[in-house]
Amino acid sequence: MLHVQQSTQLAVTSPDGLWMPWRPLATYLITGKHYHDEDGLHARQLTGLFPTRKHAYGGLPAHWSQTARLNPGISWGIAEAMQPAASQRTMWGDWLIYSFQSPDKD
Repeated sequence: MLHVQQSTQLAVTSPDGLWMPWRPLATYLITGKHYHDEDGLHARQLTGLFPTRKHAYGGLPAHWSQTARLNPGISWGIAEAMQPAASQRTMWGDWLIYSFQSPDKD
């Protein structure tokens, strides 16, 4: 369960900039905010009801500049596809972290 401890540690480091699409509880426990999770976005994609860019980005941290997921871990590829092309990838513990300049959400 080390990755659970690491997820809350990550959430503390960037409470308004980190998105954890497969561990939304970690950011919720730290910030009190629930952001989109990849499973929900995937379900919407399967039904043909994928949200608009504005809606999708509206459900992410206000200053979204990092995305973290377990590596290796489950992925539908949606979070990866939403990362800006210039994202830098680093490993921290069990986590793959994408870092980038906060994108325009409109």
